Amino acid sequence: MSRSEKEKIKAERFAREGLSDADYSLLKIFVVIIVTALSAFLFSYALIFWSFWPAIIVAFFCASLIALIPLLLKAWILYLATTFVLTIAFVLPLFLVGNVPVVPAGVVAIITIVMLMAGFVSAKRELNNSLRISFTKFSGKVLGRAFIVISIVLAVTYGWNFQARALFSDDFINRVIVLTSPFIGQHIPGFDPQMKLSNLIDTFARQSVLQHDVGNFIHLPIHLQKQVVNQTATSLYETIENNLGTNINLETSVQDNLQVVITDKVVVPIEAIPAERLAVIIALIIFIAVSGPFWFLSWVAMGIAFILFQLLLTIKFAETYLEPRSKEIILIK
Repeated sequence: MSRSEKEKIKAERFAREGLSDADYSLLKIFVVIIVTALSAFLFSYALIFWSFWPAIIVAFFCASLIALIPLLLKAWILYLATTFVLTIAFVLPLFLVGNVPVVPAGVVAIITIVMLMAGFVSAKRELNNSLRISFTKFSGKVLGRAFIVISIVLAVTYGWNFQARALFSDDFINRVIVLTSPFIGQHIPGFDPQMKLSNLIDTFARQSVLQHDVGNFIHLPIHLQKQVVNQTATSLYETIENNLGTNINLETSVQDNLQVVITDKVVVPIEAIPAERLAVIIALIIFIAVSGPFWFLSWVAMGIAFILFQLLLTIKFAETYLEPRSKEIILIK
């Protein structure tokens, strides 16, 4: 017996039993909802207790499971139940242990409900209007909104837990210097983050003089060369101080001076902003920063969802069948 004949027989049985618009196994329905909710809870938990990248990995897995919901569930009451359970899973860790107040947590809950239901309705409409299941089309309807929810949860969590001094820590400064040292070294030979700032300025001043007037400079006596370099270095030092609006210590290292400048010019002004306003600002910045890449990389989640779907079909957790449909038409006789 061919595959099409088997699907036809199965479809006729489903039609007789009234299962074309209802779900077949309550146990499997329960498993789908619970596993998806656990992934949402794990994502929020990861944002609070884990580092950024493990949380992002969980986020893509969570979005993939959410994308499968319209395929595996059919009744509208199950969509409502799933939306409600997922909203609790996303928001509960933020409210209980994530230091997020009631109002922003409530806003996240409302947006989550609206976005998830809109995605489910859109995907359901796509499935109902298609003769064959187009995985790309229907999953795209859900994934875009799922990543909006994930972006908002991430933004609110980090926004209300933002600490400027923790962000611009010594480790952060060290990483920035390590990354930029090769580039700086191309323009300032012998650059070392631990070198005195005075040595850095002198080296840069000498390089600047050589680039702009190398012909005359190399023919000057040694003492005049030193005088020109010292004058250029003094001018450069004054320019840096005037532009920064803060004192710099020539006898301390480049790294130490950078830390002082960042603390005075970045950390202190940020800490002067009222806490609630700062949290909203940081949350908006993070949402804008992550929502674009999430949308661009949604194909990754789509690929994960497709693999999971094929796995469910392989283990007979779900099955495909052809649904017999009747259509009302009008004829002029």
